[in-house]
Amino acid sequence: MNILALETSSSVLTVALKRGPEEILESNLREFNKHGEHLVPVIRGLLKIRKLSIKNIHTFVIDRGPGSFTGLRIGFATLKGFLAAKKKSCYGCLSLDMIAENIEIEEGSKLAVCLDAYRGRIYNRVYERRESHWHPVTQPQTVSLEDLSKKLPGGIYVIGDAIRRYRENLIESGLDQQPPKKFYFLPEKFWYPTAKTMIRTFLIWRRISDKRGQPLFQKLVKAEDFVPLYLRSSEAEEKRKYHVVLY
Repeated sequence: MNILALETSSSVLTVALKRGPEEILESNLREFNKHGEHLVPVIRGLLKIRKLSIKNIHTFVIDRGPGSFTGLRIGFATLKGFLAAKKKSCYGCLSLDMIAENIEIEEGSKLAVCLDAYRGRIYNRVYERRESHWHPVTQPQTVSLEDLSKKLPGGIYVIGDAIRRYRENLIESGLDQQPPKKFYFLPEKFWYPTAKTMIRTFLIWRRISDKRGQPLFQKLVKAEDFVPLYLRSSEAEEKRKYHVVLY
C-alpha cells in the first residue's frame, strides 16, 4: 500500500510518503504562509524520488486541525483536487493527537498539548501515558490562558507552539496558585505535528485494536467529512458576528 500524508496545520509544512514496505520518506519546509505555493511541488518531489505518480497512491492521510485556518484549507483543497480524478481511501487525524504521539516519556505521565489559537486563546488537549500509549483525558478544546493554568495539574508536561507566547505566563500563574504548580516544558523540536508521525501512527492503528476509547483516525467518506476542525470561529467570522450585533 502506498500512503501519502499531508500536514498543513502549522507553520511547518510536512509531507510524507510510504511506498509499500519501504521506509517513510518525509519533506519539511518552514516558511509560514506559503503552504499554497509549496505543497504541490513538495508532493511532486517525493513522488519523483519514489518513482510514483499521484494515481499510484492508495491511501491519503490528512491533518484536520486545529491549527492555521489558511493552512488547513490549502491541505483539504489539494486533497480534493487529487480525489477529483479518482476516489481513494482517506483518513483524517487531529494535530493535537499527532503531537502527543511523537512523545515517549515515562508511564503515568500527563501531557498537555497547547497550540496558539491567537487572540488570547489556546487549543488544548490533555493526555495520560498508560500501557505505552497516550490516552486522551479531555476533549479537544479552545481555552483562555487563565482557564488553562487553573485546569492543568501540577507536574504535567507541556508541549506545543503556545509555549512561545505563554511560557512565562504559565510559570507565573502556576506559582501563584495554592499549592503552587510546576509545569515541565518540552523543547521546540517536538512542538509540531509531522506527516511522518501521521503515517507511522496510522499503520500501527490499522494493525491493532484501539483501546483508548476514541479512534485516532476517522475515515473520510462524505463531503462534510472533508472539512478542517477549527474549534473556534475565524477572525472574519467573529468580526461578522460583531458587525451584526452592532447593527
